Amino acid sequence: MATSIRYNLTADGDKVLSISGSQIARQINIGNSWRWLRLGVRFQLTNSRAVVGVDNIVGPTLAIGLSSGTSSLYGDTNTTHFMGIDTDSSKTFIGTYIGVRSYNISNGQRIVTKVNNTITTHYSNSNYYVGMPREDQATPANQHRTVNYIDYIKPAVDPGVGTIIFYRDVNGGAGADIASASFYSIMVENTASIVGSNSSSAYNMPMSESVYGYLDTVNINWGNVYGLEISDVAVYRFD
Repeated sequence: MATSIRYNLTADGDKVLSISGSQIARQINIGNSWRWLRLGVRFQLTNSRAVVGVDNIVGPTLAIGLSSGTSSLYGDTNTTHFMGIDTDSSKTFIGTYIGVRSYNISNGQRIVTKVNNTITTHYSNSNYYVGMPREDQATPANQHRTVNYIDYIKPAVDPGVGTIIFYRDVNGGAGADIASASFYSIMVENTASIVGSNSSSAYNMPMSESVYGYLDTVNINWGNVYGLEISDVAVYRFD
């Protein structure tokens, strides 16, 4: 289920889309001739959980990436073509409270493709953090929105070996809230310099839109009843 929420009392008047146990998809109207594309998402977990303090989310499935078309997405049994990141559903998001509340999944973030009902993990064993606000989330200082960026660099020849570069806020567990202005200014940098601490790795991986379908749709999946609040989604074409 997806619900639109406006935090009227926050400094930036943030209007978020909250999803729980569902996914969203939006086709991007830039054609298929691009060679280098960046997908950016700014988000946090809701604070509406019944247990206040340290608690866990068992078996989360968070996926962010590009799909082919607006149906048969990552969260569906038969997926046409998805490429991006996800979290290992056999893992657990560990709840913490260090100044701000957050969740950490140990060695659970992966670079994947999903075609039909098969998920292929290309790289894994990375820790992954998602922020969340304190209980009094109407106070601007208590927002804890983190960011992810995924660069897609296509191979010169299709099929071929392309590159994915993943950037994330590694201090999502205890870092500062990232504002919308910072999110969009980082979107257009050749190398994304996330405020505070950041992590970026280039992964070479097989890519073929001619075989599996054009990657023309932003797809975000959150397979948990606990809400994921999405503040911004952006796509920037470098080449």
